[in-house]
Amino acid sequence: MKRIITASIIDQMLISAMMFAINLLLISQAGAESFGRFIVVLAAFLLSFGAQNALILVPINVLIPGRRKPMQSRNLRMLATVDIAVIGLSALVVAAVVGLLGFGPALMAASAALVIFGSNRELMRTVYQTQNRAERYLAMDCLVIAATCLALWITWPLMAPETAAIVSLAFGNMVGTSLLGTKVQRTPKRLFAMLRRYSEYWTKSRWALAGAAVTDVQMRFYIFAIEILRGSATLGVLQAGRVLVNPIAMLAFAWARAIRPNMAERLTAGDRSGALTMMKQGIALLAAIGVSYLTVLNLAWPLIDAHLVKGRYPGLYDTLLVWSVFAILNVPSICISIYLQAGHKYRQLTICGAFSAAGSSLLLCLLALDVPSIWAIGALIVGEVIMMTGLLKVMRAEFSGPQEHDTVPRPAV
Repeated sequence: MKRIITASIIDQMLISAMMFAINLLLISQAGAESFGRFIVVLAAFLLSFGAQNALILVPINVLIPGRRKPMQSRNLRMLATVDIAVIGLSALVVAAVVGLLGFGPALMAASAALVIFGSNRELMRTVYQTQNRAERYLAMDCLVIAATCLALWITWPLMAPETAAIVSLAFGNMVGTSLLGTKVQRTPKRLFAMLRRYSEYWTKSRWALAGAAVTDVQMRFYIFAIEILRGSATLGVLQAGRVLVNPIAMLAFAWARAIRPNMAERLTAGDRSGALTMMKQGIALLAAIGVSYLTVLNLAWPLIDAHLVKGRYPGLYDTLLVWSVFAILNVPSICISIYLQAGHKYRQLTICGAFSAAGSSLLLCLLALDVPSIWAIGALIVGEVIMMTGLLKVMRAEFSGPQEHDTVPRPAV
Protein backbone atom coordinates (compact mmCIF):
# COMPACT_ATOMS: atom_id res chain seq x y z
CA MET A 1 0.00 0.00 0.00
CA LYS A 2 2.87 2.39 0.77
CA ARG A 3 4.20 1.88 -2.76
CA ILE A 4 0.82 2.78 -4.25
CA ILE A 5 0.36 5.84 -2.06
CA THR A 6 3.90 7.02 -2.80
CA ALA A 7 3.42 6.55 -6.55
CA SER A 8 0.09 8.37 -6.44
CA ILE A 9 1.59 11.31 -4.54
CA ILE A 10 4.57 11.51 -6.92
CA ASP A 11 2.24 11.29 -9.89
CA GLN A 12 -0.05 14.00 -8.53
CA MET A 13 2.94 16.19 -7.68
CA LEU A 14 4.15 15.93 -11.28
CA ILE A 15 0.71 16.69 -12.72
CA SER A 16 0.26 19.52 -10.22
CA ALA A 17 3.70 20.90 -11.09
CA MET A 18 2.74 20.95 -14.78
CA MET A 19 -0.58 22.69 -14.08
CA PHE A 20 1.17 25.06 -11.68
CA ALA A 21 3.71 25.94 -14.38
CA ILE A 22 0.99 26.51 -16.99
CA ASN A 23 -0.90 28.74 -14.58
CA LEU A 24 2.24 30.71 -13.77
CA LEU A 25 3.03 31.07 -17.47
CA LEU A 26 -0.40 32.54 -18.11
CA ILE A 27 -0.21 34.77 -15.03
CA SER A 28 3.18 36.19 -15.97
CA GLN A 29 2.85 36.36 -19.77
CA ALA A 30 -0.79 36.46 -20.83
CA GLY A 31 -2.48 38.92 -18.49
CA ALA A 32 -5.43 38.65 -16.11
CA GLU A 33 -8.20 38.50 -18.73
CA SER A 34 -6.64 35.64 -20.69
CA PHE A 35 -5.88 33.80 -17.45
CA GLY A 36 -9.50 34.29 -16.36
CA ARG A 37 -10.82 32.65 -19.54
CA PHE A 38 -8.44 29.72 -19.05
CA ILE A 39 -9.72 29.30 -15.48
CA VAL A 40 -13.36 29.24 -16.65
CA VAL A 41 -12.67 26.50 -19.23
CA LEU A 42 -10.66 24.49 -16.73
CA ALA A 43 -13.47 24.84 -14.17
CA ALA A 44 -16.00 23.59 -16.74
CA PHE A 45 -13.78 20.57 -17.41
CA LEU A 46 -13.49 19.87 -13.68
CA LEU A 47 -17.29 20.01 -13.41
CA SER A 48 -17.49 17.30 -16.06
CA PHE A 49 -14.84 15.31 -14.20
CA GLY A 50 -16.96 15.55 -11.04
CA ALA A 51 -19.83 13.87 -12.88
CA GLN A 52 -17.55 11.15 -14.27
CA ASN A 53 -15.97 10.60 -10.87
CA ALA A 54 -19.36 10.14 -9.20
CA LEU A 55 -20.94 7.98 -11.90
CA ILE A 56 -17.96 5.90 -13.07
CA LEU A 57 -14.71 6.27 -11.13
CA VAL A 58 -16.06 5.92 -7.58
CA PRO A 59 -18.02 2.77 -8.59
CA ILE A 60 -14.80 1.36 -10.11
CA ASN A 61 -13.02 1.99 -6.81
CA VAL A 62 -15.68 0.20 -4.77
CA LEU A 63 -16.95 -2.48 -7.20
CA ILE A 64 -13.58 -3.80 -8.40
CA PRO A 65 -11.23 -4.25 -5.37
CA GLY A 66 -11.79 -7.46 -3.43
CA ARG A 67 -14.10 -9.02 -6.07
CA ARG A 68 -13.48 -12.23 -8.00
CA LYS A 69 -11.76 -11.78 -11.38
CA PRO A 70 -14.83 -12.60 -13.52
CA MET A 71 -16.93 -10.14 -11.52
CA GLN A 72 -14.22 -7.47 -11.82
CA SER A 73 -14.16 -7.85 -15.62
CA ARG A 74 -17.94 -7.71 -15.94
CA ASN A 75 -18.29 -4.67 -13.72
CA LEU A 76 -15.43 -2.84 -15.43
CA ARG A 77 -16.80 -3.52 -18.91
CA MET A 78 -20.22 -2.23 -17.88
CA LEU A 79 -18.84 0.96 -16.26
CA ALA A 80 -16.42 1.70 -19.12
CA THR A 81 -19.24 1.38 -21.65
CA VAL A 82 -21.53 3.69 -19.68
CA ASP A 83 -18.60 6.11 -19.50
CA ILE A 84 -18.93 6.65 -23.27
CA ALA A 85 -22.31 8.32 -22.71
CA VAL A 86 -21.02 10.31 -19.73
CA ILE A 87 -18.01 11.68 -21.64
CA GLY A 88 -20.01 12.46 -24.78
CA LEU A 89 -22.69 14.39 -22.92
CA SER A 90 -20.10 16.21 -20.81
CA ALA A 91 -18.16 17.33 -23.91
CA LEU A 92 -21.32 18.79 -25.46
CA VAL A 93 -22.32 20.61 -22.27
CA VAL A 94 -18.84 22.09 -21.65
CA ALA A 95 -18.53 23.28 -25.26
CA ALA A 96 -21.99 24.87 -25.02
CA VAL A 97 -21.10 26.71 -21.79
CA VAL A 98 -17.87 28.04 -23.31
CA GLY A 99 -19.78 29.17 -26.37
CA LEU A 100 -22.50 30.91 -24.36
CA LEU A 101 -19.82 32.87 -22.48
CA GLY A 102 -18.61 34.18 -25.84
CA PHE A 103 -15.12 32.67 -25.80
CA GLY A 104 -15.15 31.75 -29.51
CA PRO A 105 -15.26 28.52 -31.58
CA ALA A 106 -11.56 27.68 -31.18
CA LEU A 107 -11.83 27.55 -27.40
CA MET A 108 -15.15 25.68 -27.68
CA ALA A 109 -13.52 22.93 -29.76
CA ALA A 110 -10.45 22.80 -27.51
CA SER A 111 -12.58 22.49 -24.38
CA ALA A 112 -14.59 19.60 -25.87
CA ALA A 113 -11.35 17.83 -26.82
CA LEU A 114 -10.00 18.31 -23.29
CA VAL A 115 -13.12 16.71 -21.81
CA ILE A 116 -12.91 13.70 -24.15
CA PHE A 117 -9.20 12.95 -23.79
CA GLY A 118 -8.86 14.11 -20.18
CA SER A 119 -11.80 11.97 -19.06
CA ASN A 120 -10.37 8.96 -20.88
CA ARG A 121 -7.10 9.41 -19.01
CA GLU A 122 -8.93 9.59 -15.69
CA LEU A 123 -10.69 6.30 -16.45
CA MET A 124 -7.45 4.54 -17.31
CA ARG A 125 -5.66 5.96 -14.31
CA THR A 126 -8.42 4.73 -12.00
CA VAL A 127 -8.28 1.26 -13.54
CA TYR A 128 -4.52 1.13 -13.03
CA GLN A 129 -5.03 2.12 -9.39
CA THR A 130 -7.53 -0.63 -8.71
CA GLN A 131 -5.10 -3.09 -10.30
CA ASN A 132 -2.26 -1.82 -8.07
CA ARG A 133 -0.21 -0.98 -11.17
CA ALA A 134 1.24 2.24 -9.82
CA GLU A 135 4.24 2.33 -12.15
CA ARG A 136 2.00 2.12 -15.23
CA TYR A 137 -0.13 5.17 -14.50
CA LEU A 138 2.97 7.04 -13.35
CA ALA A 139 4.63 6.32 -16.71
CA MET A 140 1.44 7.28 -18.56
CA ASP A 141 1.20 10.61 -16.78
CA CYS A 142 4.89 11.35 -17.37
CA LEU A 143 4.19 10.95 -21.09
CA VAL A 144 1.12 13.18 -20.74
CA ILE A 145 3.29 15.89 -19.18
CA ALA A 146 6.00 15.61 -21.83
CA ALA A 147 3.50 15.74 -24.72
CA THR A 148 1.66 18.68 -23.15
CA CYS A 149 4.85 20.69 -22.71
CA LEU A 150 5.91 19.97 -26.31
CA ALA A 151 2.50 20.98 -27.65
CA LEU A 152 2.51 24.18 -25.57
CA TRP A 153 5.91 25.13 -26.97
CA ILE A 154 4.50 24.75 -30.50
CA THR A 155 1.05 26.31 -29.99
CA TRP A 156 1.99 29.26 -27.77
CA PRO A 157 3.05 31.58 -30.63
CA LEU A 158 0.26 30.37 -32.95
CA MET A 159 -2.94 31.08 -31.00
CA ALA A 160 -4.39 32.90 -28.01
CA PRO A 161 -2.62 31.89 -24.77
CA GLU A 162 -5.69 30.34 -23.13
CA THR A 163 -6.50 28.37 -26.29
CA ALA A 164 -2.89 27.19 -26.62
CA ALA A 165 -2.95 25.92 -23.02
CA ILE A 166 -6.24 24.00 -23.42
CA VAL A 167 -5.24 22.54 -26.80
CA SER A 168 -1.91 21.40 -25.36
CA LEU A 169 -3.57 19.73 -22.36
CA ALA A 170 -5.98 17.87 -24.66
CA PHE A 171 -3.12 16.76 -26.91
CA GLY A 172 -1.01 15.56 -23.99
CA ASN A 173 -3.85 13.46 -22.59
CA MET A 174 -4.52 11.98 -26.03
CA VAL A 175 -0.87 10.97 -26.55
CA GLY A 176 -0.42 9.55 -23.03
CA THR A 177 -3.52 7.35 -23.13
CA SER A 178 -2.92 6.24 -26.72
CA LEU A 179 0.61 5.00 -26.08
CA LEU A 180 0.62 3.90 -22.42
CA GLY A 181 -3.03 3.62 -21.43
CA THR A 182 -4.56 0.32 -20.42
CA LYS A 183 -6.88 -1.53 -22.78
CA VAL A 184 -10.32 -1.14 -21.26
CA GLN A 185 -12.96 -3.29 -22.93
CA ARG A 186 -15.99 -1.29 -24.05
CA THR A 187 -19.05 -2.49 -25.93
CA PRO A 188 -20.66 0.62 -27.47
CA LYS A 189 -23.19 -1.46 -29.40
CA ARG A 190 -24.56 -2.66 -26.07
CA LEU A 191 -24.66 0.79 -24.49
CA PHE A 192 -28.38 0.71 -23.74
CA ALA A 193 -28.14 -2.77 -22.25
CA MET A 194 -25.23 -1.62 -20.10
CA LEU A 195 -27.22 1.43 -18.98
CA ARG A 196 -30.05 -0.86 -17.88
CA ARG A 197 -27.63 -2.98 -15.89
CA TYR A 198 -26.02 0.10 -14.43
CA SER A 199 -29.43 0.98 -13.00
CA GLU A 200 -28.77 -1.61 -10.29
CA TYR A 201 -26.07 0.70 -8.97
CA TRP A 202 -27.98 3.91 -9.64
CA THR A 203 -29.62 3.90 -6.20
CA LYS A 204 -26.13 4.63 -4.80
CA SER A 205 -24.47 6.57 -7.59
CA ARG A 206 -27.33 9.07 -7.83
CA TRP A 207 -26.36 10.25 -4.34
CA ALA A 208 -22.71 10.36 -5.41
CA LEU A 209 -23.71 12.44 -8.46
CA ALA A 210 -25.81 14.77 -6.32
CA GLY A 211 -22.87 15.04 -3.91
CA ALA A 212 -20.53 15.90 -6.78
CA ALA A 213 -22.99 18.54 -7.98
CA VAL A 214 -23.26 20.29 -4.63
CA THR A 215 -19.49 20.02 -4.08
CA ASP A 216 -18.87 21.67 -7.43
CA VAL A 217 -21.36 24.41 -6.59
CA GLN A 218 -19.44 24.98 -3.36
CA MET A 219 -15.98 24.87 -4.94
CA ARG A 220 -16.49 26.41 -8.41
CA PHE A 221 -19.71 28.41 -8.58
CA TYR A 222 -17.75 31.51 -7.62
CA ILE A 223 -15.70 31.22 -10.85
CA PHE A 224 -18.76 31.53 -13.06
CA ALA A 225 -20.35 34.13 -10.75
CA ILE A 226 -17.28 36.37 -10.96
CA GLU A 227 -16.90 35.81 -14.71
CA ILE A 228 -20.49 36.89 -15.32
CA LEU A 229 -20.68 39.70 -12.74
CA ARG A 230 -17.13 41.09 -12.73
CA GLY A 231 -15.42 39.81 -15.91
CA SER A 232 -12.40 37.67 -16.81
CA ALA A 233 -9.82 40.21 -15.63
CA THR A 234 -11.22 40.32 -12.09
CA LEU A 235 -11.46 36.54 -12.03
CA GLY A 236 -7.84 36.27 -13.16
CA VAL A 237 -6.63 38.46 -10.29
CA LEU A 238 -8.66 36.54 -7.70
CA GLN A 239 -7.73 33.12 -9.03
CA ALA A 240 -4.01 33.90 -9.13
CA GLY A 241 -3.99 33.67 -5.33
CA ARG A 242 -5.65 30.27 -5.38
CA VAL A 243 -3.12 28.95 -7.87
CA LEU A 244 -0.33 29.61 -5.37
CA VAL A 245 -2.01 27.58 -2.59
CA ASN A 246 -3.38 24.86 -4.90
CA PRO A 247 -0.52 22.38 -4.30
CA ILE A 248 -2.06 21.65 -0.87
CA ALA A 249 -5.37 20.56 -2.38
CA MET A 250 -3.62 18.62 -5.15
CA LEU A 251 -1.59 16.67 -2.61
CA ALA A 252 -4.76 15.95 -0.63
CA PHE A 253 -6.51 14.64 -3.73
CA ALA A 254 -3.48 12.46 -4.53
CA TRP A 255 -3.76 10.93 -1.06
CA ALA A 256 -7.51 10.51 -1.54
CA ARG A 257 -7.18 8.70 -4.87
CA ALA A 258 -4.63 6.29 -3.52
CA ILE A 259 -6.31 5.61 -0.20
CA ARG A 260 -9.97 5.27 -1.22
CA PRO A 261 -9.80 1.73 -2.70
CA ASN A 262 -7.83 0.47 0.34
CA MET A 263 -10.18 2.20 2.75
CA ALA A 264 -13.22 0.73 0.96
CA GLU A 265 -11.67 -2.73 1.16
CA ARG A 266 -11.10 -2.37 4.91
CA LEU A 267 -14.65 -1.17 5.53
CA THR A 268 -16.05 -4.01 3.42
CA ALA A 269 -14.07 -6.42 5.61
CA GLY A 270 -15.46 -4.76 8.76
CA ASP A 271 -12.17 -3.10 9.78
CA ARG A 272 -13.65 0.29 10.64
CA SER A 273 -10.94 1.19 13.15
CA GLY A 274 -8.23 0.57 10.54
CA ALA A 275 -10.00 2.82 8.03
CA LEU A 276 -10.42 5.51 10.69
CA THR A 277 -6.69 5.37 11.50
CA MET A 278 -5.89 5.89 7.81
CA MET A 279 -8.17 8.93 7.77
CA LYS A 280 -6.61 10.47 10.90
CA GLN A 281 -3.08 9.90 9.61
CA GLY A 282 -4.05 11.57 6.35
CA ILE A 283 -5.40 14.66 8.12
CA ALA A 284 -2.28 15.00 10.29
CA LEU A 285 0.16 14.49 7.41
CA LEU A 286 -1.59 16.77 4.93
CA ALA A 287 -2.17 19.54 7.47
CA ALA A 288 1.52 19.48 8.48
CA ILE A 289 2.64 19.63 4.85
CA GLY A 290 0.13 22.40 4.12
CA VAL A 291 1.29 24.61 6.98
CA SER A 292 4.93 24.05 6.00
CA TYR A 293 4.23 24.95 2.38
CA LEU A 294 2.35 28.12 3.31
CA THR A 295 5.19 29.17 5.61
CA VAL A 296 7.72 28.81 2.79
CA LEU A 297 5.35 30.63 0.41
CA ASN A 298 5.08 33.60 2.75
CA LEU A 299 8.84 33.74 3.28
CA ALA A 300 9.39 33.65 -0.47
CA TRP A 301 6.73 36.25 -1.27
CA PRO A 302 9.14 39.18 -1.92
CA LEU A 303 10.88 37.10 -4.61
CA ILE A 304 7.56 35.93 -6.08
CA ASP A 305 6.23 39.48 -6.18
CA ALA A 306 9.38 40.86 -7.77
CA HIS A 307 10.04 38.18 -10.41
CA LEU A 308 6.62 36.64 -11.18
CA VAL A 309 3.79 39.02 -10.30
CA LYS A 310 5.74 42.17 -11.23
CA GLY A 311 2.99 44.45 -9.96
CA ARG A 312 0.36 43.12 -12.41
CA TYR A 313 -1.94 41.78 -9.69
CA PRO A 314 -2.48 44.49 -7.04
CA GLY A 315 -3.65 43.16 -3.68
CA LEU A 316 -2.59 39.59 -4.53
CA TYR A 317 -0.83 39.03 -1.19
CA ASP A 318 -4.00 39.80 0.77
CA THR A 319 -5.89 37.43 -1.52
CA LEU A 320 -3.23 34.79 -0.93
CA LEU A 321 -3.64 35.04 2.86
CA VAL A 322 -7.40 34.48 2.65
CA TRP A 323 -6.95 31.56 0.24
CA SER A 324 -4.47 30.04 2.72
CA VAL A 325 -7.19 29.87 5.38
CA PHE A 326 -9.48 28.10 2.94
CA ALA A 327 -6.75 25.66 1.87
CA ILE A 328 -6.06 24.49 5.44
CA LEU A 329 -9.77 24.17 6.28
CA ASN A 330 -10.27 22.07 3.16
CA VAL A 331 -7.81 19.32 4.23
CA PRO A 332 -9.89 17.62 6.97
CA SER A 333 -13.01 17.93 4.82
CA ILE A 334 -11.35 16.00 2.00
CA CYS A 335 -10.08 13.26 4.33
CA ILE A 336 -13.38 12.76 6.16
CA SER A 337 -15.29 12.81 2.87
CA ILE A 338 -13.08 10.03 1.50
CA TYR A 339 -13.79 7.89 4.57
CA LEU A 340 -17.53 8.40 4.09
CA GLN A 341 -17.28 7.72 0.35
CA ALA A 342 -15.46 4.47 1.06
CA GLY A 343 -18.34 3.55 3.37
CA HIS A 344 -20.87 4.54 0.67
CA LYS A 345 -22.36 7.35 2.78
CA TYR A 346 -23.28 9.30 -0.33
CA ARG A 347 -26.62 10.55 0.94
CA GLN A 348 -25.08 12.02 4.10
CA LEU A 349 -22.28 13.63 2.09
CA THR A 350 -24.79 15.13 -0.32
CA ILE A 351 -26.84 16.65 2.48
CA CYS A 352 -23.73 18.18 4.06
CA GLY A 353 -22.64 19.52 0.70
CA ALA A 354 -26.07 20.96 -0.01
CA PHE A 355 -26.05 23.03 3.18
CA SER A 356 -22.49 24.13 2.45
CA ALA A 357 -23.24 25.08 -1.16
CA ALA A 358 -26.41 26.93 -0.14
CA GLY A 359 -24.54 29.00 2.46
CA SER A 360 -21.65 29.97 0.16
CA SER A 361 -23.96 30.61 -2.84
CA LEU A 362 -26.15 32.99 -0.85
CA LEU A 363 -23.08 34.97 0.16
CA LEU A 364 -21.76 34.93 -3.41
CA CYS A 365 -24.97 36.62 -4.56
CA LEU A 366 -23.71 39.74 -2.78
CA LEU A 367 -21.15 40.08 -5.59
CA ALA A 368 -23.99 41.60 -7.58
CA LEU A 369 -23.72 44.51 -5.15
CA ASP A 370 -20.76 46.78 -4.56
CA VAL A 371 -18.69 44.45 -2.38
CA PRO A 372 -14.97 43.67 -2.89
CA SER A 373 -14.26 40.64 -5.09
CA ILE A 374 -12.31 39.04 -2.23
CA TRP A 375 -15.72 38.50 -0.64
CA ALA A 376 -16.00 35.41 -2.87
CA ILE A 377 -13.21 33.68 -0.91
CA GLY A 378 -14.92 34.55 2.37
CA ALA A 379 -18.10 32.92 1.05
CA LEU A 380 -16.13 29.74 0.29
CA ILE A 381 -14.65 29.74 3.80
CA VAL A 382 -18.12 30.04 5.35
CA GLY A 383 -19.26 27.13 3.16
CA GLU A 384 -16.26 25.07 4.26
CA VAL A 385 -17.07 25.69 7.94
CA ILE A 386 -20.65 24.56 7.32
CA MET A 387 -19.36 21.46 5.51
CA MET A 388 -16.97 20.56 8.31
CA THR A 389 -19.72 20.95 10.92
CA GLY A 390 -21.96 18.59 8.97
CA LEU A 391 -19.22 16.02 8.38
CA LEU A 392 -18.32 15.90 12.06
CA LYS A 393 -21.98 15.37 12.90
CA VAL A 394 -22.17 12.47 10.44
CA MET A 395 -19.00 10.92 11.87
CA ARG A 396 -20.38 11.20 15.39
CA ALA A 397 -23.56 9.41 14.29
CA GLU A 398 -21.47 6.81 12.45
CA PHE A 399 -19.54 5.82 15.57
CA SER A 400 -22.48 5.93 17.93
CA GLY A 401 -24.29 3.33 15.84
CA PRO A 402 -23.56 -0.28 14.86
CA GLN A 403 -20.37 -1.11 12.99
CA GLU A 404 -21.68 -1.27 9.45
CA HIS A 405 -21.91 0.75 6.29
CA ASP A 406 -24.32 0.97 3.42
CA THR A 407 -24.32 -2.04 1.15
CA VAL A 408 -23.74 -1.61 -2.56
CA PRO A 409 -25.51 -3.57 -5.30
CA ARG A 410 -23.09 -5.62 -7.36
CA PRO A 411 -24.13 -5.33 -10.98
CA ALA A 412 -23.06 -8.13 -13.26
CA VAL A 413 -23.04 -8.33 -17.02
